[in-house]
Amino acid sequence: MAPNADERGRIYSPEEIREKHGRRYHTVELPPRVALFPVADDFALRLDGDSS
Repeated sequence: MAPNADERGRIYSPEEIREKHGRRYHTVELPPRVALFPVADDFALRLDGDSS
């Protein structure tokens, strides 16, 4: 599956991917490609050590 990017570089993924993995991703550049890893909604809270 190849998501499309618009002229501003925004990547649009199919609805079934968004429903399964969410809308936020961490981008990692790996030769020779770019990988997207889902970021949990509470990721920032976990970084701060807040477990609530």
